[in-house]
Amino acid sequence: MFCRPMICLLALVAIPTLLQAEEKLEESPYFPLKIGNAWHYRRGDGVALIVRVAKHEKVGDHPCALLETEIDGRVLAREHLGVTKDGICRFAANGGLADPPFVVFKLPAVKGSTWTVKCKVGPTPVQGTFRLDEAKLEVPAGKYDAMVAITEDSKANDIAVSTTQYYVKDVGLVKQLAKIGDRSFLFELEKFVPAK
Repeated sequence: MFCRPMICLLALVAIPTLLQAEEKLEESPYFPLKIGNAWHYRRGDGVALIVRVAKHEKVGDHPCALLETEIDGRVLAREHLGVTKDGICRFAANGGLADPPFVVFKLPAVKGSTWTVKCKVGPTPVQGTFRLDEAKLEVPAGKYDAMVAITEDSKANDIAVSTTQYYVKDVGLVKQLAKIGDRSFLFELEKFVPAK
């Protein structure tokens, strides 16, 4: 006969590990992070890119969504986003951990809310202040009422960064204006393809 008490003991030891592995990613309506969701953007210079939720995995102890950005079928960037009590946070970008993870969109989404960021992403120091506003806008994907996350005084590695990001409930990021040093970027949503 097998030693049943030993099997029971092993099962009890394994249960917490299995439960931890099944911990679900918390969702936010302002950035739906279901595996397979895809956002098709057009850059200001006409280049098309797709941001897709590739999978859910933990960064440290926190469940995150791995988002991959691809152009012409090649993945050019990766980031891990997760939802905390403070908001939608970046936990890692292109292999560099954010220490501490930083809020890219504050929750609950209330016009006039502000927050500060001071962290390192890999070896790069990042700091700045953000605020939330509201706006109506039109992009190729349609007309929306959006919450807008704005920073005008941020720095990454002592390079000035300003961004204006428009988030829409049940869709996610629909437009981004960014200035990094002396370079400007514009991304607008052409379509959001929810996972099946």
